Amino acid sequence: MKILSKLRKSERGQSLVEIALVLPILLILILGSMDVGWLLYAKISVAEAAREGARAVSVLDATEFVNAQSVALGKATVVTGIKVVTVSPSTYTKGSQVTVTVSTKISPLVGFLPSTILPDPVTLQSQVSMRME
Repeated sequence: MKILSKLRKSERGQSLVEIALVLPILLILILGSMDVGWLLYAKISVAEAAREGARAVSVLDATEFVNAQSVALGKATVVTGIKVVTVSPSTYTKGSQVTVTVSTKISPLVGFLPSTILPDPVTLQSQVSMRME
């Protein structure tokens, strides 16, 4: 009987139980935040690459489609793994609009969240239009 009364008064395992209950939720929040932050950084980088490519094409005298696409692709190498850079139209005249589209697939950094919440890989795309100068 003395052992049972001692166990009732003892709180030695309480903190272990609390940690076991809170730790999985805390890990999901921290690792999920890291994934979202990584993808936000990648999205900003893709938008910057499209903007830089459009600016380069609109300012430089890139009269040929191949030259314009290579300039845009060169500017878009800010983000590693960029798969598709499209530049339209194929002919340029002063004052017309040029559109640069950058598209890539990025995998989450941690990959901790299920694919129903965050698919693997995530497709990121950005499109920028500028007037030819």
